[in-house]
Amino acid sequence: MRLTMALNPPTSDIDPADVLRRIGWPAPVSCVVVEGGWDTYIWRFRTPDGREHALRVYRVAEERDVGEAARREELALRAVAAAGLPAPAVEASGVHRGLPFFILSWLPGRTVIDVLQTRPWRLWRMGDQFGRLHARLHRVEIDPRLHYGSDAEWIGVVADPAVEDAVRQRAVADAFCHFDFHPVNVLTDGSKMTGVFDFTSSGIADRRADIGRTRAILLAAPIPPSPLKPLLQFLRRQFAATWARGYAKEAGSFPLDPIFEAWGALTFLRNLEEAVAEGRGWGRTQDIEAIRRYAAGRKRAGGIPESSGAAD
Repeated sequence: MRLTMALNPPTSDIDPADVLRRIGWPAPVSCVVVEGGWDTYIWRFRTPDGREHALRVYRVAEERDVGEAARREELALRAVAAAGLPAPAVEASGVHRGLPFFILSWLPGRTVIDVLQTRPWRLWRMGDQFGRLHARLHRVEIDPRLHYGSDAEWIGVVADPAVEDAVRQRAVADAFCHFDFHPVNVLTDGSKMTGVFDFTSSGIADRRADIGRTRAILLAAPIPPSPLKPLLQFLRRQFAATWARGYAKEAGSFPLDPIFEAWGALTFLRNLEEAVAEGRGWGRTQDIEAIRRYAAGRKRAGGIPESSGAAD
């Protein structure tokens, strides 16, 4: 599971046209950087036939980790597309200067968080659809190649033995899990969900862990810079509630467990700490403290003493 990533050279050191040329693609008619990727560089480009695509180049440096992340993401993308869900099609893949890359079909729409900023009155409809899509992802047919090598690969990624042990005692590998399902990774056209992406950490695990991580992100993760940030802070709990209701409508239940919520918060805490240390994304030191407090609260709710682990 991808949790330790190192920052690579800035995007100006990577020429997208060179990446395309090396794999025999025509020079792009237009090409623009897409802002917002914490772990990948992203460009949107148009080919001479008028079609639009995305080029994603991984930022990670460790060859073993990045190779596994890319392999897992490609398998996940193909499985989700086969299930008829809105995910980008893999059009090409390869390695450029030691960094894996994908060329993906460009999906229509804007991120859910972008639309919420300009059309907050659509929160309840979008939250419901967001939850339903999450439940449908959990029903994607299990590809045996997406099983983790051991539970240590997905459970044992937090520096909190008490939480790890509690999850290990409860966990059942029962569903395809996205493990980074949040409003920056899902697209909407304002009326329906049009895409979900960033499957680098996806695999077969316990759906309660996937739900726990999404809930931690919805309730406590840093919000992207925006003049409307105070509004988004106010709306985040309402969105989380509609996501849960939408999930339950689609799946018949919403399996929320404080132990898995704590685990999800701690996995995101580790991601956030690394991103802040490396200057990636928009998180700040105060955001780290907010996630720590959230994780500590979920541990208490799950009956784990405050003195255990590092999150308290």
